[in-house]
Amino acid sequence: MISETHRLKRLKDYKKFEIAFRALEDALVESGDASVAGATAIVFDEAANRLRRLRQPWAVGKKLESIAELLDRKQLAVASLQWRSPFKYVKPGRSDFVQTDNDWRSSKLPDIRSILALADINNRSRSLIDRAVTAWVTLALYAPSRCAEVLSLPVDCWTELNDGDQTVSVLRWHPAKGADPMVKLASGENALAAARAAVVFLEEIGRSAREAARWYAENPAKLYLPSGYEQLRGEALTVAEIGAVLGWKNASPGGLNRKGIYACGKTTDTARRGGGTWAAVFAFSDIEHFALSLLPVGFPWHDKPTELHTHEALFVVPMGFFRPGTAPLAYVPQPISISMINHQLGANPGGRTVFSRNGKLAPDGRPWEITSHQLRHLLNTLAQSKYLPQSLIALWSGRANETQNAWYDHTSPEVHIEAYLLICTES
Repeated sequence: MISETHRLKRLKDYKKFEIAFRALEDALVESGDASVAGATAIVFDEAANRLRRLRQPWAVGKKLESIAELLDRKQLAVASLQWRSPFKYVKPGRSDFVQTDNDWRSSKLPDIRSILALADINNRSRSLIDRAVTAWVTLALYAPSRCAEVLSLPVDCWTELNDGDQTVSVLRWHPAKGADPMVKLASGENALAAARAAVVFLEEIGRSAREAARWYAENPAKLYLPSGYEQLRGEALTVAEIGAVLGWKNASPGGLNRKGIYACGKTTDTARRGGGTWAAVFAFSDIEHFALSLLPVGFPWHDKPTELHTHEALFVVPMGFFRPGTAPLAYVPQPISISMINHQLGANPGGRTVFSRNGKLAPDGRPWEITSHQLRHLLNTLAQSKYLPQSLIALWSGRANETQNAWYDHTSPEVHIEAYLLICTES
């Protein structure tokens, strides 16, 4: 890829490309398929997520985007990527300007005030989008986890451990970097209760989408028809019937036309025409083709490495769920992606985030921003500060090798001195 880019652009500096390739390699390995042919937009989202810690992620993000463009142009990836970097260009300020109280924006650790803001949003907001985001945050704070690991949780994610004296509820987990499947315990009763509530909420909001996903997994070429509408298969459908079949509350002739679907006739059936003398009908095959075209890339798999189907996944919602002001399609499944989570936590190019919608502002007057990976760093740093054994921290985090702990240890020198003095005192 570098040689092809050099041939076209005569590169003089390869450093940014190297950083982009390292991020992409890590994301590919984490996805379970190290082959570049298996790269998807989700893999590139994860690679971009790893660049957020850079001082100028925009520059490396553009290199990552050019890699995706080259894969598309040369048809080297199985699926079309059409991926764009999420980073906006930021004009550099004067080099002699000293910023104050802004370190949190580039830190690997989230500002604790942003976490408290999310807790308040979780308790107060009635927005389904806000509650879905804070449900993800709740599960990410249950134990140190990568964003993709949380997003690959199954609906049936709870199990129980019994040591003879008591029974404890635990989450079933599939680590992404070499560790075996495992269970993770909550850090306390409050964390367990919050995680249970998050799972119940996510199961509820995605139930209709999973119901349709199960049908499509078993009938890949047929439109899903909810209970009570099976008799309409093969029949031309009215707008009201299309709305019921897709779970689209705002279905309208204009909305269908904008999607390239046009009326093929009309019906005067009193049971179907509504309040008018007639109602336009649309070809069943057009609606079927439209619905099937919306199924996610890789369907019926939600997470192929763990053999998790879309209808089994917890983080599946109706199509369009994360678009405020629009009616989602209840019977069209859409997996929640890493980019959706990061957009809601602060990276949204449009500026609408869980923080901005709820007026949660940082000291500089702008909405708080965090990344999905910062929560993993936070929990690991807290574990390090409590002098836990490195083997236990690695196990809790789902790592195959405890030497990887160092990348997530952001404790201050004072903490290590305190630990050393404590050990000396006890010995």
